[in-house]
Amino acid sequence: YTVINLGSLGSDTEPTAINNAGQVVGNSFGPEAAWHAFIWTDGAMTDLGTLGGPTSLASDINASGQVVGESTTASSQLHGFIWENGVIRNLGTLGGTTTRAWGINRWGEVVGQSTTQTGSIRAFIWRNGDMTRVPGMESFYARAWDINNAGIIVGDFRRAGSRAHAFRWK
Repeated sequence: YTVINLGSLGSDTEPTAINNAGQVVGNSFGPEAAWHAFIWTDGAMTDLGTLGGPTSLASDINASGQVVGESTTASSQLHGFIWENGVIRNLGTLGGTTTRAWGINRWGEVVGQSTTQTGSIRAFIWRNGDMTRVPGMESFYARAWDINNAGIIVGDFRRAGSRAHAFRWK
């Protein structure tokens, strides 16, 4: 066994995901006194930056090295992002103010949760720059946690006053 210290951007560092190439993503408390998402590749840790606000958090990485997570914007909103080849991109929302991206597959399809104009929380899938609600989950409080390479999504949903129920969507 070999243990490798991944380093940090300042102090505390927490990994969140690893791909088959050994790239690690996670979050590190940096010198700006804020958490920043990072990618660690071949011994080097790279700060992924933010969407204009002070913080970013990485959730997942795919085989191509695309990273997803969430970041504060310049207007202090929380938005999901995709990072690829040194560029962080805002995923937008379903009309509300908040998005959280949690999973990505090999095709670059991203899942998570977003608020709508009415403040409802809905599971989303983001494909080719377009965010849509996960079909069949439109009328529930719903979150999509992960997506595999076959496009199958797992998540949870709640009806008003009920407990969380797991779902699998294809």
